[in-house]
Amino acid sequence: MILNALHETLSRDELEKIQFIRLKTNLEIISQHSPFYSKTFKQAGFNPDSFKSLDDLERLPLISKEDILDYLPLGLGAYGVENISCFQASSGTSGKMSVVGYTPSDLELWNFLVARSLNAAGVGPGDVVNVAFNYGLMTGGLGFHHGAQLLGAAVLPSSTGFSHRQVRLMRDLKVAALCCTPSFALYLGEIAKEQGFDFREKDEFPLRVGILGAEVWSESLRVRIENSLGIVALNVYGLSEVLGPGVSMECLEGRHGLHIFEDHFIPEIINPESGRPLSLGQEGELVITTLTKEAVPLIRYRTGDITSLFDQPCPCGRTYRRMTRVMGRADDLIMVRGLKIFPSQIEEQVLSTFGLSPYYHILVDRRECLDTLEIQIEALDDLPFPIADQLSNEVQDKIKNYLGLMVKVVLVPPKTLPRAKDKNQKVFDRRQGKI
Repeated sequence: MILNALHETLSRDELEKIQFIRLKTNLEIISQHSPFYSKTFKQAGFNPDSFKSLDDLERLPLISKEDILDYLPLGLGAYGVENISCFQASSGTSGKMSVVGYTPSDLELWNFLVARSLNAAGVGPGDVVNVAFNYGLMTGGLGFHHGAQLLGAAVLPSSTGFSHRQVRLMRDLKVAALCCTPSFALYLGEIAKEQGFDFREKDEFPLRVGILGAEVWSESLRVRIENSLGIVALNVYGLSEVLGPGVSMECLEGRHGLHIFEDHFIPEIINPESGRPLSLGQEGELVITTLTKEAVPLIRYRTGDITSLFDQPCPCGRTYRRMTRVMGRADDLIMVRGLKIFPSQIEEQVLSTFGLSPYYHILVDRRECLDTLEIQIEALDDLPFPIADQLSNEVQDKIKNYLGLMVKVVLVPPKTLPRAKDKNQKVFDRRQGKI
């Protein structure tokens, strides 16, 4: 059952009519009342009166996080602090923290779209949802908390602490859905095993679905998580600047690509270097235009996330276009000896190798003017040298065949690499003057 069937199953023509009306109204408001957009539109020679169709969106300039930072949290919209109900912020892992405001209408929208996301994952009234994202400034914890409550589910607000106690509570309260990062889902599986529990025993743990996001993860990691926890693992996507979780979501039926909620967002794909728009199916940088946000409206906002869009029908019946799994961020790209590499490409080769854990580090260095790449991977068990050497060579060959790059692979003993209770840092670039 679809939560909002009236809008989630619209025809393309019907959807685009709604998008045009909402965007036209938004452009008229912010061109007059937003300090940032008044300036930006004037510099671009754009007048909202000339906006006649969605095709005209490409006439507007692209904007980036750097463009808006000095205007956050109140300089993008048409609302003062007296109209703001809440502030949230990004983690600041890629630079300066972005503080964004939410009007009462923004909060209603956010709760609704997270509820829509959870519904797409099969969550409903009477289910217990463990929210194991961080609570506080970051959007994950509170976003899923209120979205689940709006849906009629009960919330276990565990955040990322007390992991051992969290496993027991999940068992005792019969938790059905887990919302967290992929890294933390893996960690909970390890903690349960240490306690003598097994998430796959459904009489004891009726957990059936994981709604996972906030970090890039591979299809191979999905398989590992599903096998460890005995669940269906689904991808959720959002950005603090755009809304938080609830921008797009994989559905339980399709499980291939994330439905972008196009009645509230217009997605585009551009070439990250030239800014040129790309067609459906072409991989590039995701650009999002918000249609209904008030405090922080975003027009052609460069997310930095590399993905593609497609519009093949989905078994669930939703008609929104879908985005493929995010391959990485444009600024996560590692340049090694002229090759462009995303960490997720290495992860696929590591996790497709039997006998290795999903914990690894990518070490980039430069010796004698030559870039080097070393992959440190935990073995699942203590291995004798011949077997460890064989596994190292196997991963080396896979990466060489896939990326065309010779790397050094080092197996380390189990439980050697640190566990993160939120996002795992996997890349360590030690070069001076990075390329």
